[in-house]
Amino acid sequence: MRININKSEILSQIIKKITGETLTTPITGITTDSRDCKPGDLYIALLGNRSDGHDFLYQVDNINAAAALVSKENTTEKLKLKQICVQDTNKVLGMIANKWRKNYDIPVIAITGSNGKTSTKELLYHILKEKYNVHATEGNYNTSIGLPLSLLGLNKSHDISIIEMGANQPGDIKYLCEIAEPTHGLITNISSAHLEGFQTIENIVDNISRYLKKDPCEVRKRNFYQKKNKNITHYGMKIEDNVIHEIFNKLIKKSNYKRRYFKIKKFNLNNKHLKKGLAITPVKFGISFTTIPP
Repeated sequence: MRININKSEILSQIIKKITGETLTTPITGITTDSRDCKPGDLYIALLGNRSDGHDFLYQVDNINAAAALVSKENTTEKLKLKQICVQDTNKVLGMIANKWRKNYDIPVIAITGSNGKTSTKELLYHILKEKYNVHATEGNYNTSIGLPLSLLGLNKSHDISIIEMGANQPGDIKYLCEIAEPTHGLITNISSAHLEGFQTIENIVDNISRYLKKDPCEVRKRNFYQKKNKNITHYGMKIEDNVIHEIFNKLIKKSNYKRRYFKIKKFNLNNKHLKKGLAITPVKFGISFTTIPP
């Protein structure tokens, strides 16, 4: 994944504040994949289970990358690019993204849940873009790597940001919230997904409750009903709201929408939680179902 940077001077200030290093070459983009690297980019060398991003420093240097964020400096090869050495490149990427996000005082809608996150994000984007200039997570880049890169795509033209958050183990949602600092939250559902990391559904509930900032006992009831607490609207299977269903049904009947997302059935449109959560959110931002264009 690669993100274009349109405020190089701001990014350079953030990097200097976090690492103490000064960049003399403007940064035009950020990437964690050497294959996506372009001249003037900041390359983030990540240490993964299958590969080590540090092994590709020579390649990105030949592409004329401006700098590389590394956890171990390459001293065996003569590289032109500046190497910024830190203890943990993944963590510093998150710190950079958080500082970048603080420059924009706009609503940030975080979407999480056991499933339906990407579907809900795409559908919500389709609605909100009719009134706002919307920034949103690309694809399903919802991890500790993808989310920071998505945030770095924010610019002053955006009115709202929709950020998808995934979780495979305890603490993931808490960490992603610390980076994105969401102002609004949407939980699609809670089920027995990713039990290999969480072990039990109770652990999933406990971690999601941190995101909700609610008592886990209340979350376990799963009958959230429609009541408000700051920027959180709870919803559940027992709410019967014809307006919500009308918004959703009107949206998915659009011929132009179906052409854009060919296999509508893959979005699990029979999921009542997804329908209601999707519909409640635009209403909170002043969009009525009557304003959704034909």
